[in-house]
Amino acid sequence: AHLVAVLLAEQCARAGIRLGWRRCDPVPPQALDVGLMEAALLNMVKNAIEAVLARQARGTPGGHVEITLERLGDDTVLAVLDSGDLLGELPPRQLFTPFFSTKQGGQGIGLMFVREVLTRHGLAYSLASTGPGETRFEIRFPQAQ
Repeated sequence: AHLVAVLLAEQCARAGIRLGWRRCDPVPPQALDVGLMEAALLNMVKNAIEAVLARQARGTPGGHVEITLERLGDDTVLAVLDSGDLLGELPPRQLFTPFFSTKQGGQGIGLMFVREVLTRHGLAYSLASTGPGETRFEIRFPQAQ
């Protein structure tokens, strides 16, 4: 997650978007395909940045994207939060539909890829509006057995 934040830091700085990375608690190692998970996380963060950019284009300056990693109960939770607020009244599950996109010229395959990676790893995930102006994409890693 830190690598993704570093890769996208300059793009965010140019657009006036505050990009943050916060690791709250020590977390146990996870058995993952690192390359696939990095690609999925990169897609999630790029989508969050694009949502903030779309909100800026509608006249709301600034914005934020934050990546967090923390323990919640027995689970490790990786989350991407943004102030793009593009979900609105749209059911989040519709965003994972092949070839559906809210973006002008979007192909609708990015979140489909993310869903496939998370499903292959047996991970629970959610995408929801968490209040006025904020969206949260959350991945739950269960405690290792």
